[in-house]
Amino acid sequence: MTRLRWLIIGCLALASCRFGDPAPNPPAGSYHAESFQVSAGGATETVQGAAVSDAFFSGGKLRPIVGRTFISQEYSALAQQNGSVRVAILSYSLWERKFHADAGVIGRTLQVNGHDVVIVGTMPKGFAVPPGAELWVPR
Repeated sequence: MTRLRWLIIGCLALASCRFGDPAPNPPAGSYHAESFQVSAGGATETVQGAAVSDAFFSGGKLRPIVGRTFISQEYSALAQQNGSVRVAILSYSLWERKFHADAGVIGRTLQVNGHDVVIVGTMPKGFAVPPGAELWVPR
């Protein structure tokens, strides 16, 4: 995808740009779109999301509105396989739907594909890369 297209997507996703405003930087890294089975509070639903590379959140100016993005140790395949704490970042809409926009969600656990996953961040309203994504995990 061209950089211009990313800029347009980022600008539209944030719904905060006006003509002449600088566009936000798009995610810099790569991702693999996936469907996840997510449960919190008993109800399970299928959620679209992505497994993202270590540069995905680091290249842009987009920051979580709550919490943080992933740290380098969380991208290690070895860490993921050896039972280290798994982590995820939520979309604004998933955060509202499952956690009623509770800022205290950071550090709480939800089930993703049958594994306990710790929530480390929530992205701003409208951020959805790839389109429709509501959950991001490190890969």
